Amino acid sequence: MPQEFTIQPSPKRSYIGNNTPTFYSGKWTPSTGASDTTYATENYGRFARLGPLVYIEGLLSISSVGAASSATSFGGLPFVVAAPLGGGLSGATVAIGVTFSLATNVVSVSALLSDNEIHLRSRTVASASVATNAMLANGTKISFSGWYFTDER
Repeated sequence: MPQEFTIQPSPKRSYIGNNTPTFYSGKWTPSTGASDTTYATENYGRFARLGPLVYIEGLLSISSVGAASSATSFGGLPFVVAAPLGGGLSGATVAIGVTFSLATNVVSVSALLSDNEIHLRSRTVASASVATNAMLANGTKISFSGWYFTDER
């Protein structure tokens, strides 16, 4: 016999001054933070934000890596990533798409977010586990997209 249940409405949430989530969209520029890194013209990021939820996508495209050759992250996210609930990893999902000309030969690349940065993690053929490997080199291209929460108003 089927079980009966009742769905209770969730409490009404308020957003920045009213009951409608605020929507923003725009562009941002992914960067390594190294002043001597030069970027290709197709280096871009764009975002859409609805309330606390932020969608990002873009391409980190480096012409000349400079001092960022040992970098394992890139930044410039349009909003700071919310602190994870209960500690641990952030509540974010970011997929790494196509990669070209990485400094290290890898079999997989993943991403973690914190503050306003995307931290790259990878696994090499010789490695049994995911690690932080320097991946940025001249000509590196990394496409990405995903979601995260922000506490910024």
